[in-house]
Amino acid sequence: CRRKDPLAIPRPQPWAWSQSAMRALPSPLPRTMPHSGARPTISNNVNETHRKVRWFSDHARACSKDTTDTKCHPSLLMHDPAKGSLINRQIDSCIKWLYKGKVVPKGAEIIQNLVYHLWPENKPEMRMRILASMACLVGAKLVNIQVPFFFKYVIDGLQVATTSSAIIQLPVVMMLGYGVARIGASALTELRTAIFASVVQHAIRKISLNVFEHVHKLDLAFHLSRQTGSVARIMERGTRGVSFALNALLFQIVPTGLEIGLVAGILSYNFGTIYGVITITT
Repeated sequence: CRRKDPLAIPRPQPWAWSQSAMRALPSPLPRTMPHSGARPTISNNVNETHRKVRWFSDHARACSKDTTDTKCHPSLLMHDPAKGSLINRQIDSCIKWLYKGKVVPKGAEIIQNLVYHLWPENKPEMRMRILASMACLVGAKLVNIQVPFFFKYVIDGLQVATTSSAIIQLPVVMMLGYGVARIGASALTELRTAIFASVVQHAIRKISLNVFEHVHKLDLAFHLSRQTGSVARIMERGTRGVSFALNALLFQIVPTGLEIGLVAGILSYNFGTIYGVITITT
């Protein structure tokens, strides 16, 4: 970002600008540090009366449209922590630009991160549980779509049967088959939930631990500017949100899509493609 004269910038609180607020580094900072994305790193000096904010960026462009710079130059901020925030407007604008762009993970990256925790490396027992739960899911849907066929056989048996014993026996057998199918589908669904519960809890526990460690690695200014109870409440809501997202994805969206696909395939096979298309689109 283009370095501007601090005196030419208005001085609203809490930035507490001064002539020596920001100095440009004589040379770019090393770009060999491994990091997942561009971010500022904050470190204390020896006497802890000032702080240094160094900006590392491999793919950040200019933050303002009126500049011709192609990269955000690293900057050094010497600032008294008691006067307000440690990050000046220039670095703050870079952070906002990165969040609006594609540098900070969003959407698909968040889902990919959740999937990574659902399919952990070096955890074969968790992967076996996932495969077993998927098998129970498919089995439950296959059994569930047999229910309409049992009703079909009952109606057809009433029309074809000629003796009184056949009229009684066939509907009874089909109704028993209907009950077994319903019980089997419910049993497989509950078994799937029981098998997959440990996988979900493992993923939530891992994500919560990562968030907890990240919060403890933040600087003092972050904790002084926020209420501890509010941060803990946000972390708790985030954990519940992860649980809700995983349950909705694996127990609602995927099973519903699988069942719609099976029904559309059966209708297409028996009555034509147009019926399958109508089922999927409606």
